[in-house]
Amino acid sequence: MPAASAASDDVAAQCRAGIKASDWQIAVKLCTQAIELNPKLTAAWIDRCQAQLALAKVSEAMVDCRRAVELEPENSNAYLRLADVKAASVPVDYSGALEDYAKSIALNPRNGLAYNNRGVTRNSSKDYKGALADYNMAIELEPSDSRAYFNRGETLFLLGQRELACASFRQGRALKPDFKPMPQDFDATYLKSCS
Repeated sequence: MPAASAASDDVAAQCRAGIKASDWQIAVKLCTQAIELNPKLTAAWIDRCQAQLALAKVSEAMVDCRRAVELEPENSNAYLRLADVKAASVPVDYSGALEDYAKSIALNPRNGLAYNNRGVTRNSSKDYKGALADYNMAIELEPSDSRAYFNRGETLFLLGQRELACASFRQGRALKPDFKPMPQDFDATYLKSCS
């Protein structure tokens, strides 16, 4: 492995560690270094996209995700992150986001996060049946990820199915006992009504 490639992989791994720690500024800096060392390192573009999006730099995230798709058009995670950016755009590009989540899932049908995130977008566009199907698939694929349980609970509340919603919230809470929703978040209201 050439030295530049090994160095870019090293820096990209540090970028991923920054993302895991939710240290978004550091992640952007490290991913940028990895890209400078190897502009064809798709993972660094995807990771920087994720970090830029977490920093609410939507247009920068869009550029990074589009570059990742150009580099590797068969990369499920590139489409996942591109869809996340479209879902975070103002106004939301619902059809574009749903189309890219579908591409991500077609490329990797075992990508639970793609199902979960598509469920969030479907829920936001009031496609509650589609959202529930996606959350259930995300749970089937990644049963230890609490996000889909909380998201499914929210959708069930919106459908007036309080008991099922509370059961889903309890499952999510059992997986992530330290979950603390923001006070203005729907989940805070729903959790309170389940107590």
